[in-house]
Amino acid sequence: MLIKVCGNLSLVNSIEVAFTGIDLMGFINIGVSPRHIGVDQARNIINELPASVKTVLVVADKDLNELISIVKAEIFDYIQLHGNESLTYIESLKKYNAKIIKAFKVYDVFPEENISQYTKKVDYILLDTYNKDKLGGTGEKFNWDILTGKDLSKVIVAGGVDVGDIEKLKQLGVAGIDVNSKVELAPGKKDIGKIEKIVRLIKGE
Repeated sequence: MLIKVCGNLSLVNSIEVAFTGIDLMGFINIGVSPRHIGVDQARNIINELPASVKTVLVVADKDLNELISIVKAEIFDYIQLHGNESLTYIESLKKYNAKIIKAFKVYDVFPEENISQYTKKVDYILLDTYNKDKLGGTGEKFNWDILTGKDLSKVIVAGGVDVGDIEKLKQLGVAGIDVNSKVELAPGKKDIGKIEKIVRLIKGE
């Protein structure tokens, strides 16, 4: 099960997070987010990270040409699309060999029809909790019971994931988890102790 820590901001804290044994580190490039970071600032952090940690740029309905330029610069391992990006938009990015994580907002209904259109086009599907006022980082869970019996081999679960949730998510068989606000001391400042606990629960390290 993959471990993604999202919403990283500072160099020192990001390096500490990277050495806990996580798999993916997310940088949010969305202006309204309290965890927003510029691409150049993220690049400076990425240059200091171990190669074992793959990096993710999180965007929402970003200008396609601007995003293509970022993809071509090969700064990030994955692009996470957190808005209303179309299949055509994704196909345009795939022409440049972008690895894509497509986010969907859910609460108590599994959006099977929507997801099925995207599954073959992207590398992972990320399910986050619907909140009409926020794009993410709410600390709120959606109803995980809607995942029972579904093919979750490409599904990463986000939204209020905490240390006490790991066993249930392992039982569901999700591809990965995305943690953010529940492992923070303040927006963008991660609690290393909490992340280490999650890594031990998942990887036994």
